This record gives sequence, C-alpha cells and structure tokens, in this order.
Amino acid sequence: MKQTNESTARVVESPPEIEPVPTSYQDKQLALDRDRDGAEWLWLLWERRGFLVRATVWGLILSTIVAFVIPKRYESTTRLMPPPTRNPDRAWP
Repeated sequence: MKQTNESTARVVESPPEIEPVPTSYQDKQLALDRDRDGAEWLWLLWERRGFLVRATVWGLILSTIVAFVIPKRYESTTRLMPPPTRNPDRAWP
C-alpha cells in the first residue's frame, strides 16, 4: 500500500470562544422561577389549553386505535364441580 503525505483531516488552531451567560440573567431567571405560585401555573395551563386539549384528544384516539389493533390473547377456562353429596353418616352438611 502506498502512503501519501497529504492529509484529509482539517487542523483547527483553537476552538471558537463561547460567551458565558451573564450571572445577572441567571439570577433573574432563578428569581422568576422561584416567584411563580400556583395561580401563575394555573394561568399558564389556561393559556396553553388548546395544546393540552389537542394532545389529550390525540392520545385518546391513538390509545383507542392501539386497543382495537392489539390481538386478543385472553383465554379463560372454567371447571365446574359437582354438588357435594350428602353422607348419611355425617350429622352436618
């Protein structure tokens, strides 16, 4: 096999710099998350009710389809026992 000096790998001098997120922004987001109470979460759910209704309806439709498509594998057997015979030697049944 013949070796060549040409390389197909690209050499990167240094990776691009990523700017860190300012701490004031992080602190502000943490404070906003901590300040949310139940009423705000309910309001958020109410604002997103269209999405929630669509997701619920699609889930109901898909689960109904799956329920009817899955093959029925249930098998039941029953054994009937004859009624007990009365023994005249016994005082109670």
